[in-house]
Amino acid sequence: MHILPLLSLLALAPQAIAADWYVAASGGNDSHPGNNPLFPLATIPAAIARAQAGDTVHLGTGTFVLTTTLDLPTGIVLAGAGTVT
Repeated sequence: MHILPLLSLLALAPQAIAADWYVAASGGNDSHPGNNPLFPLATIPAAIARAQAGDTVHLGTGTFVLTTTLDLPTGIVLAGAGTVT
């Protein structure tokens, strides 16, 4: 068995790339793509639903009101702007 062809196949395998998701306390919309700070999502649960392990959900400044318990899967990072109150 030749090792070079095997290494070539591994190089062509899809690589998991961490993504960034953006949420705005005002001006966001859950129908936006959310992966661009110019088109943020409106709610944290919508961002978490799109995120996968290794991704970061960026929370814009402002107040976010949660009406349900937030379940953050392992490997997803919440990065907030401002102070937690």
